[in-house]
Amino acid sequence: MAFAEQKNKSIVETAKSMVHDLDFPMFVWAEACYIAIYILNRCPYKVLMEKNPKEAFTREKPNVFHFNVFESLLYIHVP
Repeated sequence: MAFAEQKNKSIVETAKSMVHDLDFPMFVWAEACYIAIYILNRCPYKVLMEKNPKEAFTREKPNVFHFNVFESLLYIHVP
């Protein structure tokens, strides 16, 4: 699988999980994809030497303090 196909798959799966988890209607699909891309562009990658794509492109660390919870359930496993 090519790199672009892997990224497309992770965007679609992230958006699918956000829409499905909250039982949102399908017309918010595009917005969920936009949010997934926004988040993935601020996550570090090994290929970029632990930098994120935005930091590699602009050479400045992005501010992520404005992130809010997308209202998903969280389960914690305590051994």
